[in-house]
Amino acid sequence: MNSLHSPPSNAFLQTGLPAYHTPIQHSRVSHPHPYSRPVSSSSAAAGLDSPEPSPYAGLTKKQRKTFKSETKHIEAQVELWSAVFEDIYNQSPDRLVLVNSLARVCDLMSETRTFSSLTTKDYGVLNPGEMGPIICVDLALQSKVSTDLIPMDFWPSLQTLRRTSSRSMEMGVRQIIGHFLAYAVDIARDLFNMERLVVHTEVKISAIEIPNIGKVHRLMDYLISPAAGYLSMGKDRSE
Repeated sequence: MNSLHSPPSNAFLQTGLPAYHTPIQHSRVSHPHPYSRPVSSSSAAAGLDSPEPSPYAGLTKKQRKTFKSETKHIEAQVELWSAVFEDIYNQSPDRLVLVNSLARVCDLMSETRTFSSLTTKDYGVLNPGEMGPIICVDLALQSKVSTDLIPMDFWPSLQTLRRTSSRSMEMGVRQIIGHFLAYAVDIARDLFNMERLVVHTEVKISAIEIPNIGKVHRLMDYLISPAAGYLSMGKDRSE
């Protein structure tokens, strides 16, 4: 009988089995049952089992969801590399050794973000300036760039691109942008006497540290600048 009133052994608690609580017995016994939850006199609801505390205390519901998703992703990576090592060496690596190795490799990799991964919030950090309408003074533009400087084939070529290029993907949009840039650079060569002004494409730039965002890098779609050298980039249209 004494064993029924003794607390559970440490060995039982270490098995990981859920603790069992017997219902509270309303009896004349002055001493509570050793396996019953003590009842608080402050509230009748205190005798009910409270939910287990969250293992992610301090995190919001969205943060917990993200954390679980990332943890699952990391677990998948560990399993994948374990399978790769086992396939190559016919021996499964030690899990702790593999995790530590992955951590060291990841620490050596550049923690940079690409331009395409920036969010709407990041664009607000990149351009915190004022917003408003853009007023184009046509008379001032025409005084600098007359319609005579625009090649006659600009509009037909643009119409052909718009009719034939699908713009559902990014590449289709780039063709339209490249078309405008090509003719703008062609006009600027004569206007500013810059024969070697060209449109560079897919320019690789090194990682740049941007305040409040971090390191950012990517291939730039277009970059307009003079090309190195001294030879002419092409014949003048007047020739």
